Amino acid sequence: SATASANVIGSIPLTFPNQQPSLLSTLPSDHTSGQAWHIIQTNYSNGRPVRHSDFQAICNASRPKSPKDARTISHAVFDLYRCNHFQPLIEDAKCAVEGMVRSLLFVGGIEGTGSKFQVRAGVRVGKMLVDKKSGLYVATETDVVNESILKTLWMGVKNGPFQVDSEESNSEESEGEGEETSTEDEFSIEAAANVTKSIVDMLMVRASIPTKNMKKRAKRKYLRYSRCSSGPTPETIDYAVKICLQAGDDGLGMAKEILDEYAQKPFLGAAMSETIALVQEKEDEKLAATTAEAATNEDEEEGGAEEENK
Repeated sequence: SATASANVIGSIPLTFPNQQPSLLSTLPSDHTSGQAWHIIQTNYSNGRPVRHSDFQAICNASRPKSPKDARTISHAVFDLYRCNHFQPLIEDAKCAVEGMVRSLLFVGGIEGTGSKFQVRAGVRVGKMLVDKKSGLYVATETDVVNESILKTLWMGVKNGPFQVDSEESNSEESEGEGEETSTEDEFSIEAAANVTKSIVDMLMVRASIPTKNMKKRAKRKYLRYSRCSSGPTPETIDYAVKICLQAGDDGLGMAKEILDEYAQKPFLGAAMSETIALVQEKEDEKLAATTAEAATNEDEEEGGAEEENK
């Protein structure tokens, strides 16, 4: 039936026959992530298994422009993974990533959010994704990474560079349901490039044979909990290269490294010709600028020598 299929993810059921109603059923329909997380913390502090449907309810309750909800989801991801042996499923990871991004953006979504706040959202969620203590790196599909994280980062950095006023950023955040403050590093294009490179590296490793150099116990554990092994797609590489190219010479080096690594894994596909052309164009611009600077310095040295001779 439709109801039965909705309660199953792959071969893993979200609910079981004769299962007691969820503790979250006592909450109103418009409950917040914080209210749901409070109930889970109170009743599952002894390490008992937490229902996947309850975790998804925490994530799905996140509100736009509510950094507090994003922080709640982050706490739930790390605490449940560490204390309750919670292993995210593909749907869990999707809900967590989309929920955090939604809370860090404004009411209008990506289009209705300022560039620097788009960068902040992508950087925060990207760091959580690549952190192995979250468990999301083995459960988040590439399409979710592309649409929720990399697209958000690209929308932010393409309008940069921009000035970051710490007082302004914190006042913007305080207008939402949040208590924490933002650091200037979270708004920087360099941070966006570094997080993007880390995400691509993680996807590259995940799509290869990550258990090749693992010991037997680590290998068994990884294979037991791995839910997704998809690697970067040409769209992933396109977003990553465009983001890195916004970060100057260091970003150009990252973009070239990403393309080189992707070319060494033909089973993942081939980079778009437009993506390769962007890197080549940046290299040509850098070479032209270096040549012009060298010519200028040479002229200045010749002019100085002539004045000394006079």
